Amino acid sequence: MDYLATMQHQKLQMTRNPIVVLVDPVVLAPGASRVDLRYQLELRIQKSFQNSQFINLPIQEASEKPVPDGYTISPGAYFEVQTRIDDQLSATPPVYADNFISVCPNLTRQYYYVSSAYNDETLIRTETSTTLWAIRAQMAMRHFSMYKDVFFTQVIGGQLSKFLTWQPDGKLVRTDQPERLYFLTNFTPSPRSLNLRARVYYADNSAETFTAKTVDNVTPMTVYSVPVGYSELNLQARTKPVTWYEVWLSNENGEQVSETRFYRIDRFAYESVKYIVFQNSLGGYDTLRCVGSASESVSINRQILERFTDYDYLPTVSEVLINNVTGERQITVNVGNWLNANHREYLEDLALSEEFYIVDGDEFIPLTPNFGGLTTQSNTEWPIERTLSFTYANGIGGYSKLPKIVPVTRQTGWKQWSVSCQLDANGLRTGKQIVNELVKYYLDSGENVRPITTKANISGTDGYIPPWDTGACAASTTPFFNTFIAGQSNFKKSTCGNGQVGTTWAIAIPAGSYGSELSQADAQAKAQTAWTALDTQANADSSGGCIPAVNLKLGLINYTPGDGNGNYGGSYNPIGAIMINDVELIPNTTYTGAPPRFSDTTLPAGTRNIDVRCMFANVPTLPYRVSIPSKNQTSPVLSGPQTYRFANIVSNWGDPDLIIRIDPA
Repeated sequence: MDYLATMQHQKLQMTRNPIVVLVDPVVLAPGASRVDLRYQLELRIQKSFQNSQFINLPIQEASEKPVPDGYTISPGAYFEVQTRIDDQLSATPPVYADNFISVCPNLTRQYYYVSSAYNDETLIRTETSTTLWAIRAQMAMRHFSMYKDVFFTQVIGGQLSKFLTWQPDGKLVRTDQPERLYFLTNFTPSPRSLNLRARVYYADNSAETFTAKTVDNVTPMTVYSVPVGYSELNLQARTKPVTWYEVWLSNENGEQVSETRFYRIDRFAYESVKYIVFQNSLGGYDTLRCVGSASESVSINRQILERFTDYDYLPTVSEVLINNVTGERQITVNVGNWLNANHREYLEDLALSEEFYIVDGDEFIPLTPNFGGLTTQSNTEWPIERTLSFTYANGIGGYSKLPKIVPVTRQTGWKQWSVSCQLDANGLRTGKQIVNELVKYYLDSGENVRPITTKANISGTDGYIPPWDTGACAASTTPFFNTFIAGQSNFKKSTCGNGQVGTTWAIAIPAGSYGSELSQADAQAKAQTAWTALDTQANADSSGGCIPAVNLKLGLINYTPGDGNGNYGGSYNPIGAIMINDVELIPNTTYTGAPPRFSDTTLPAGTRNIDVRCMFANVPTLPYRVSIPSKNQTSPVLSGPQTYRFANIVSNWGDPDLIIRIDPA
């Protein structure tokens, strides 16, 4: 096996599950009417594969959600956008006998949105989101709320990237069975090349590892279709009989980036073998091997007319005519009794599929299913087999049986249609320009084919134009770069010994690590996402430190020196005290400046309410705020004597001293 690559995975949203945009409510003056408030959302989605241009979708409009019970303001306006994004995406069915690693260009897209708020016809606010990624995929709704934000970072992502399939590992495959795996490059550093690595195991118990296929110019956030069948790997050309094999993907440095899946070879001579190819829930296509009995039938529909035969009533003249004959072909296949409980449950993915094909000679012929449901769990069923019935998606209107021929057509080619700068996984320009789209044209005249026919410029396909170096796309020309981001992790080392506690660790994202074609905010958001992705327990365990378990100090800084009009110190400014559980830990304190006044009592780790009591010696009382900077907690503007509570403040071992501040407002 190859060494494991170090990867950081990125999030995507599934367009077959809800994608909801919440636009925050407008803040109006107290008592102002909210009746005429309305909100608009405009989606802007990537024009095509790798394209740096975005197209605008029609604007949506919504009103505020009513104020929920127990709340004082509406949460804002909600927009469901998954269907509108999904309409811009499409799956890429496999092509029979294509033995190279190919791109699914329309399975993922980048998008962002612009939200606007109006009061009647007056524009109050406009905000632009950061860029997001979507994929034409779906998970069960019973898992959606828990996994929607982590599926592609923790399930598909992780130490290695999993392929986009739910089929159990250790699959039985025939030597002529088309078999593909689908791989998503949602991680950094993004590979420049993907190598399909295979390890074959021979009947004499020896083994051999080799690189079966390679694709270059790999792009981030892209789904690749990888052929892994026996004949697609050309295993019939090996010098010894192969009994089983493993496959995985590695990058240009020989580092493994995908999980390893293994296949067992089925050489049994069945009376019938059929292959059903279907689209799975994650956007890829799986193959189901059906080795039980199979049958085909034809159902016929006839349009019958009646006519007047004149008054001769000749027996040779028909009163009834068949005006038109159409038909449908059905096929029924049996999976065979090789299924186990895991495979039986996995067939739920097949039942929920929207696309089905049968391998017919050298083509994938579309089917529509006739079955309404499948049993996916049973404690008593054995052996396990399933019979599936389909109708061929294309009707029939006549009979013929002819060999294939190559039609004679006017020769065409492909030329560039749109170009942009190539971007790496961090949004930085790479120094290369790429062709986004190709247009078909006639070779003899150079004119475009009518109607205009365009396609994505994809490596390995007809007409592909590779990137080329140009100073106009140098990294330094990236329109927007992130600034330096640094901070302490939220996770702490968890592997310290007795009497010690773990500390956080410093996470830093250097300036210029991430870029954007859209805005500074988008570049900054990418860097912040990278910072958050590094903030894990595993990284804290490797990079954090250990310190003695020491209680925290509790301190108060009353920094209210006055207003410059003679109202100084405790005369007209708050006199503060700190209480926990109604016990005064820091007594009345006037203006102290720095350093803080500390309590004689220290605090162990835990969660507690902290009350800040403020009193005044004279009037007029000046406005003020209280805060706990280390916890990012700040009160609104306060006035007059009162006690302000910071509720449920969490203190951990190793935290900085807990300092409360009173500042002028």
